[in-house]
Amino acid sequence: MSATRREFIRNAALAAPSPFFYRVLPGCAKVPSGQGQSPDIYYDSDGLIVHRGCDGGDTAQREGWYWFGLWIRQNILTDSSKYDPWVIPRKLTFSEVLQLLEPAGDGVFYRHPKLPPWNNPYDKQWGFSRDQMIPLVAAMGVWGKTAELRRLWNALPQDVIGGTKHTFNGQWQTFLGQKTVYTGDDVKFATINLFRRAWNEDPMLASDGNGTPGEDELAGNVGIRLAASANDRDNTGDDLNLIVMLLMSILRFPSKISTAAINVYAKNRPVSYGSFLDTYYKRFGFHQDDSEELMANRIDQGIKSGWTTDSSRIYGAIRWYQRAETGANPKLAELYRPIVRSYLE
Repeated sequence: MSATRREFIRNAALAAPSPFFYRVLPGCAKVPSGQGQSPDIYYDSDGLIVHRGCDGGDTAQREGWYWFGLWIRQNILTDSSKYDPWVIPRKLTFSEVLQLLEPAGDGVFYRHPKLPPWNNPYDKQWGFSRDQMIPLVAAMGVWGKTAELRRLWNALPQDVIGGTKHTFNGQWQTFLGQKTVYTGDDVKFATINLFRRAWNEDPMLASDGNGTPGEDELAGNVGIRLAASANDRDNTGDDLNLIVMLLMSILRFPSKISTAAINVYAKNRPVSYGSFLDTYYKRFGFHQDDSEELMANRIDQGIKSGWTTDSSRIYGAIRWYQRAETGANPKLAELYRPIVRSYLE
């Protein structure tokens, strides 16, 4: 979900004519340009969620985000007098999505199972990272995919010294010819508590008798998110997975620490550019190729001239990150509108 990955795919698209670009990305279905009309959700030819141009760099994350939100919509927010039903159809079931993302059934999950460079889970830059894993863990938990969840946990590389688990995007470091430390993203504390909640184990009554470090880290991540976005209305990328972890702590085994963290986040998340998008589109319309700089400058000027927010702080952050102008899927923000309204406002 990094700027580096986005720059890679954008530069690749500019470097080659569109037909060639699709030819070097096998299994990729062409999608309409969407100029003048924001798209719903982009899919590849297998039915997995991608970004415009068949960018599969965040497919695992987006699928987890989608299926976690969909479960909440279908199983908790069922009052049709308050919430619009989610009627956008999918080609795939969640079970079929998981089979594609875990092609060998061995617990090793991929960012994208077919599209290079994201089809090597062990690649340091493009492999399966913690950012990709978090929403999938939550989704597998609420949908009851315990076998897949346990396979993932058991397959994660684990340091010989210290016992820390890591995501797959790394390699083994050896000492005296023995594998000792893995270099993928750390899987610690808050992420461990996410796994515990996903397989229905109270983190505060966990097997080690102490889930507090994970709850403390979750609360600390809220503080980090508030500080990082305090003076940067564009800074929204890290909100998505934090939201997933906070929602999971609401759905399963809330603690005093997690509840306090949710309240702090909901009340204090700084306003992002996404809280002005309705006004922006009314004023300027939707143009797929509007740059981040152009949109930010226009919104800054609008704020100076008196624009007021048209969405909540947290939904605005989601909407800005998922906006179509970056090649993303704005419907993945819309999916969470009533969820945010119910739990995070």
